[in-house]
Amino acid sequence: MKKMIFFIMMMISSYGCEKEKPIAYSSSLIGEWEWFISCGGVAGCSTPLSSNTSMKLAFTPDSTYNRYINDTLESSGRFYTHITVSQDNHDTTDIIQMGSLVEKYFIYCDTLLLSAINYNAGSAWKRIK
Repeated sequence: MKKMIFFIMMMISSYGCEKEKPIAYSSSLIGEWEWFISCGGVAGCSTPLSSNTSMKLAFTPDSTYNRYINDTLESSGRFYTHITVSQDNHDTTDIIQMGSLVEKYFIYCDTLLLSAINYNAGSAWKRIK
């Protein structure tokens, strides 16, 4: 898991970040996001180029999401966010639920990281401007 997070963070740093922009929180999910890498499991990492697949997520202010694969709507519904607090060290984790899918999320500059809660897998998405 640490290797995957390190790899994704390295990918994010290659995109850069304006110094004026603070780390964003849940309200910053609103908008459109384009997938640029997924890593984890036995498959390793994949990108739109290596998989010949494009994916987009769209979050609206009324808590609706749409997931597109190759510009075709694959799923849609309501999304919910909440914060969990570790009983051990009181660390907080942002959680998003889209249908039956529940993942941790983190936003840094214009990059959204989604990671499976119980698996060694995650994906990174770039905000579409």
